[in-house]
Amino acid sequence: MSDEVQINIQNELEKNPLTNELHNFRLKKINSEIPILKKCRHEEYLSILKYIEQTPEKFYCKRACWSIYHFLEKLKNEDVENLISILIKFNDFSSLSFESLKDINSLNFHDTKITSDSYELLSFLDMYFHPSYLKLTEATYTNLIYPFSCYQRIKRGAKLEGFDVFQRVAELKNTEYSYLTNPYDNTIRNAIAHGGIIYKPPNITIYKDKNNIIEINTKKIVDFFDEMLDICNGLSLGYRLFYFTNLELLEKYDIKIPLSIITEELKAEVNAPGWEIKRCFESETLDNRSQLMIYTQNTFLDPLKLNFNTFRSAFLAERYAPSYDRYFFRLESKYSFLGWAVFSGDKLKKLRIQNNIKMADC
Repeated sequence: MSDEVQINIQNELEKNPLTNELHNFRLKKINSEIPILKKCRHEEYLSILKYIEQTPEKFYCKRACWSIYHFLEKLKNEDVENLISILIKFNDFSSLSFESLKDINSLNFHDTKITSDSYELLSFLDMYFHPSYLKLTEATYTNLIYPFSCYQRIKRGAKLEGFDVFQRVAELKNTEYSYLTNPYDNTIRNAIAHGGIIYKPPNITIYKDKNNIIEINTKKIVDFFDEMLDICNGLSLGYRLFYFTNLELLEKYDIKIPLSIITEELKAEVNAPGWEIKRCFESETLDNRSQLMIYTQNTFLDPLKLNFNTFRSAFLAERYAPSYDRYFFRLESKYSFLGWAVFSGDKLKKLRIQNNIKMADC
């Protein structure tokens, strides 16, 4: 690539002319449905659209969404010290929570009719449903309710050691957030985790642990899952609304938005005709440098289009998720051999700040 090729970042990389009008339309739709986002000083919340258009996200629990948003806002105004402490602790596991929720949302059994065939039903429960319910409980639900439960303990001066899902749920009992505990049952969770499940024809499932036995209609357990998923999606949206409308607060206290949310926004911004980011992963190089691995797929025949989309994605990846030493791209295309591109995080940051960039310098 020629050293003479220079790009003014603000003019050329902020927007893709192929998607600019589409993004403006989507932003208008998002602002119409969720007006609170209008108070943002930026327009980098395209990923919110899935809570308006996609299944199962669009069935999110609105009460859960606004509960976590107003809870965090109240702490910001009345007890910012504990808010920062809670958010820092939450960041230790929050990205896993959002990523696991995204995986569960992408499963293909949502919004489908439950089969009446006993073999197919039992196979579905055993192979797909129970593992998904356990993952939703352990990786997502237990963590998304953490700030509520953590604050209850802080107010009582209690310790946070051994603060598992059972204790977090118990903290919410007899509070205004007790409705969040409705889809959680400790016996069902233990039975799935430790193999205490017995199927009883035609449509009864027995869950047992060392303390209890629950006999429940199979369709009822599906309702439990659906309610928990809607609550988790509602909480997920509420966190995003808080993050996106409080960037200055997060920057002031050096609190990072969970990587899963960042990469979803990156994909919403850069995915375009012929170019798609499939997934992102954190990693380390052999010499222990931090690295963000970005897996892409394209259908370009023109190398200039490939270069533009790769470089634009690298520029925005560094801006959205700074502080990585390297940004590694895997370039997959049905029209060419597998390719790779690697960008220096320090050089991307330096050139972004300078706002005048030579593509060959990265």
